[in-house]
Parts: sequence; C-alpha cells; structure tokens
Amino acid sequence: SDVPGAFTAVLVGHTGFGKSTLIDMIAGGVEVAKTSAGGKAETEETKCYAMDYLGNLNPNIQGRKWRLVDTPGSADTGGMDVRNQADMTAKLRSLGRLDAVLLVWKF
Repeated sequence: SDVPGAFTAVLVGHTGFGKSTLIDMIAGGVEVAKTSAGGKAETEETKCYAMDYLGNLNPNIQGRKWRLVDTPGSADTGGMDVRNQADMTAKLRSLGRLDAVLLVWKF
C-alpha cells in the first residue's frame, strides 16, 4: 500500500491481543482488518492497510493518511513465529519507512 506522506506504523503483540481491532478503531470504527473472537489467531500473514486517520470523523483532523501494518501474533500456538518474522521483515522493507512500532498488550 503506497501512500506518499502517510504515517506508517507496525502493530506487534501476542495472538488475540487486539492488533486488528485497534486498526479498525484507528480507521474510525470501519472494519478494514479481519478480526477474530475469543483470542484465536485470525491474521496469518503480514498485511498493510491504508486509511484516513479516524475515518475523517473529527472535523478538526481531516485528510491524515495512515498506513498500518498488521502482523500475526507472536508466540502463536501454531509454531509459525520464524516464518512470520521473515514475512514481516520483508513487508516492512518493501514499505521503505516506518514511523512507529505499536505494541499491543493485554493486562
């Protein structure tokens, strides 16, 4: 997803902690990332989503483009961490820049 000037962040965290749900919230409540219920793995490969920040719902914050990278959960019971890490690294390199890493954690 090439969006010139977009704020770019990658979301990382364990399986079922809400990375995809947070992406949907940042998009203004619009479902852009497929989510799961009950802490089960849904994201199986690194994906990039481009959106307007908060869906342009706030009249004081308009036209701010975001590019969010959704990653498979770490410590996944499927044992795919090494493959997922390589896939994530390749995707991030292809984007060219990264502004932030968002750690998604449950307490």
